[in-house]
Amino acid sequence: MRRPSPTHRRRRSGRIRALLSLGLLLGITQVGTLASWTDSATVQGGPISSGTLDLRVGTTSATELIGQGGSWTHPALTLLAMAPGESVAAPLTVGNGGSVALTYNATVVTSNNDLYNLATPGLQLTVVEGATVGNTGIQANNNRIGTCTGGTGTSLTNKDVNMTASALHPGAVSLASSATRSYCVLAKLMPTSPNSMQTKTTTLTFSFSAQQ
Repeated sequence: MRRPSPTHRRRRSGRIRALLSLGLLLGITQVGTLASWTDSATVQGGPISSGTLDLRVGTTSATELIGQGGSWTHPALTLLAMAPGESVAAPLTVGNGGSVALTYNATVVTSNNDLYNLATPGLQLTVVEGATVGNTGIQANNNRIGTCTGGTGTSLTNKDVNMTASALHPGAVSLASSATRSYCVLAKLMPTSPNSMQTKTTTLTFSFSAQQ
């Protein structure tokens, strides 16, 4: 029996090592295809909240009627036992206490028509924006006089007020958040008021409506 020559053995051994090496290479490649890198991410937003619309009123600052709706009695918008020719002035402030800008409309009415006469004026109302409020005189002397100095006139100037609503402005007024508008409200019983208006009482009511 012939023995393989040394040269033949070397060639065969080389082929086996080559096959083993190829098998090892294929094995590594096969393992590599099973691995898969992954990643993920989550994005979370911050808080989302709604704003507020809050129309407020007051005398020299808008500190009344915080929140939605309500009614407030103005402590200075009153004058008892008026004589013809007397008047009273009072400050009125409108403010935006909310977080969004708003527009508002305002009207004024009286609770009755006891101090209204189409032919002979009785109670008249003047509202001036940004004016300085002043009052002089005493009831005992029947010389109480209210004044609105400076400022800008509104739609209510020497207006005979009654139970029919009268607008404060010809259109809606814009008011930014935290902003205010001040008014001087002057109520006067005209010197020509007839005898039928003696011992009569009425109440002025301002109504404000706001929207965003």
